[in-house]
Amino acid sequence: MNFLLGEDAIVSAYVSGLTGDQYSDVIRTLGVLAPEGRLIGGFVLTNYSGHGVELSLAGRGCVARDSWDMLGDIVFRELGCKRLSVTTRRSNKRVRKMAPKFKMKFEGVARLFYGDEDGLVFSLLRNEAILNGYWKEG
Repeated sequence: MNFLLGEDAIVSAYVSGLTGDQYSDVIRTLGVLAPEGRLIGGFVLTNYSGHGVELSLAGRGCVARDSWDMLGDIVFRELGCKRLSVTTRRSNKRVRKMAPKFKMKFEGVARLFYGDEDGLVFSLLRNEAILNGYWKEG
């Protein structure tokens, strides 16, 4: 799998186009590329606090193991975070199914987070990522 790094404006615009969300305070992005080099998916990291960061994702390839290995390296090694969180619409069955598959823990409901719909909050801690083999320290 090929990735696009260092092109935060391109990747965040791509993800925004798929989700309809606008992203401010983008700290890093990771684009997922098709074999011919076309952008097919992306991760956007926002709201960096020094020990945690919020994840938005959309498109194809975002649930591939290689993508999560690369994402874990960015979040836990490069940024030094202890926590990765994602909030998704209650109606987003794809992310609701994906989050537990990648050992993200359900934390609760953010009522009317999207204005007209509740958000569901999931998180993955650094030590959980290591224990579950989603990131190797070092």
